[in-house]
Amino acid sequence: MSVPYVQREAFRAPDNGKSYLAEVLRLDYTFDSTELTLNIPADATHPVLLFDIAHIVRVLFSGGTPSIDVGDGSDPDGYIDTLSITEGDAGDLAYARDKDNSEALSKGAYLTTNGKIVVTVGGSPTAGEATVLAFLYRLA
Repeated sequence: MSVPYVQREAFRAPDNGKSYLAEVLRLDYTFDSTELTLNIPADATHPVLLFDIAHIVRVLFSGGTPSIDVGDGSDPDGYIDTLSITEGDAGDLAYARDKDNSEALSKGAYLTTNGKIVVTVGGSPTAGEATVLAFLYRLA
């Protein structure tokens, strides 16, 4: 598994030269992946605004009784609950800011310490692929 990073030229405000380019971090995984954590480095001098998380089923999950949660490392479904993900439907989209999901991201999350997004795959699937996207803006 690899997490690709793409460098782009940021939009700039002419008065102060600050970047206005939001970032998207990507985690691709399969039914049998073991590294399912997307780390978001942040601290008090380099805060991050996490404004949404998306989960996309790219290849339907089958075999067993698949269930997928997207959490923050302490609450397995803290961002996207398994009830919002249709594992057996390729192309299914779920967002953390949907009303049925995360209260934590209903207005975004201001991170001043390291954050993470953790995907939990349960139910012993034998096939399936998905992608998690984290939409964020670095404030420093």
